[in-house]
Amino acid sequence: MTVYWTLRADEARIEYWVDCMEATNEGTADAQDQRIYDKGQTLDGVMTHRKGVQPGTYLAPACSGKFTLIYRRFPNGDAEILDVVPSRSNWESP
Repeated sequence: MTVYWTLRADEARIEYWVDCMEATNEGTADAQDQRIYDKGQTLDGVMTHRKGVQPGTYLAPACSGKFTLIYRRFPNGDAEILDVVPSRSNWESP
């Protein structure tokens, strides 16, 4: 089974890496990105996450709930990560 990252999901990871690096340092940004990536790589196993809003999508928390991976699964067990978004606890205040 394989995990695929869409271009949008990769772009989101880069965006969050840059934001984290600007706020802290490169090492912290690298560690955060690695945790997001590692969580994504676990999604090709047994599905245990919440269904998403869009039909056929699922949600998986990453980085202690700071981010949410939006993904879909294929009948062969492969997973495609569609996007990485901030979780509710990580939204910016207006």
